[in-house]
Amino acid sequence: GRKGEPASIYINGIQGNIQSQISNGDIITIKTQEEEKDPEIILRDVVGDMLRKTVYINGREYDLKSEIRVNGQIVNDDYKIKNGDSIIIKHAETIKDILNELRISEDSFSISLNGKPCSVSEKIDNGDRIEMKVK
Repeated sequence: GRKGEPASIYINGIQGNIQSQISNGDIITIKTQEEEKDPEIILRDVVGDMLRKTVYINGREYDLKSEIRVNGQIVNDDYKIKNGDSIIIKHAETIKDILNELRISEDSFSISLNGKPCSVSEKIDNGDRIEMKVK
């Protein structure tokens, strides 16, 4: 924005702000009235907790990190967002994604999520507890 005025943030075309909740696949656009000067916005300030997901497998804590791509290139969460950047964040969505990330074969285990039997296609959330038992 203008000097002393924050940049405008849009999520899927709807005006938001740094505290707005975002989801996987959202399109974030940042506009400033001074075209020659990009806003000073750090990626982690916009996406916050979306970058990490913690799950527990057989009682052991696993921190799953997201892959962040800006304009097709992998970047860190300290990246300074520029006007026109295309930001894609990919992270584990299902139990199968987690098992693939941890290089664990699903074939020899029965799996439950938060105490209930489930399939590997079950969606996971931060803090979920996964139990795996040998078949």
